[in-house]
Amino acid sequence: MTETPVVVIEEPKGTPEQPNFRGRSVLIAIPTYDGKVQVETMGCVLQAADMIRGFGGQCGITYVKGYPHIAKARNALAKHFCASLATDLLFLDADIEFSPSALPFCMAQDKDIIGVACRVRDDKVRYKVHLRERDGVYEAEGSLLKADRMGTGFMLIKRQVMETLRKSVPTYRQDGQDYPLLFHMPVTEEGYVGEDYYFCDLAREAGFELFLSPQPVMTHYGAKAYSGSFADDILTKEEAA
Repeated sequence: MTETPVVVIEEPKGTPEQPNFRGRSVLIAIPTYDGKVQVETMGCVLQAADMIRGFGGQCGITYVKGYPHIAKARNALAKHFCASLATDLLFLDADIEFSPSALPFCMAQDKDIIGVACRVRDDKVRYKVHLRERDGVYEAEGSLLKADRMGTGFMLIKRQVMETLRKSVPTYRQDGQDYPLLFHMPVTEEGYVGEDYYFCDLAREAGFELFLSPQPVMTHYGAKAYSGSFADDILTKEEAA
């Protein structure tokens, strides 16, 4: 297993024209199995990094490879982040193309945890997110939707969240190092729980809020490219129904 830290475009609706990210630094963490990253993913990363620096912030990239279990890969990346000086952690899957402006937009919202839903690689249009509802209506704050659970394909997390959670979870030892069990795939009464939902549950139980930005278009690569936005594919259709 290898862990190798490596140290104007369209803006989504609601993005401040000129955010100020002085004092902010984001570490983009990419889990890979074999070290391969989609070329479109890296192109978006480079453009997003330029935007962050243009707004006064800093941006770095780290990745892991050789982990057969995604939960262990994310725990290793979380360890990288906690050992760094970065203020924000962006989990980004290696097969996702995103609007570069989505990253500065999410940073500007100043939320504990904020993500963008990526379409599941399936001909049936599905997104991995559980939104909060009240009286049958999604709870919102401005253009953002409150969430209970969502995938970590594109998820921005503040340092305070990671520092708080890692102090409350057990650690496991691997290759002579201790790793926080922030991501885990348990079997519970509801069935098999993915590592991303497990993390979301930990965060909510600790009092942190999760938000979804539904507008950005994401492309998930697999046998083919699966593109869409949660706003267009889900919200618009629900409103029309």
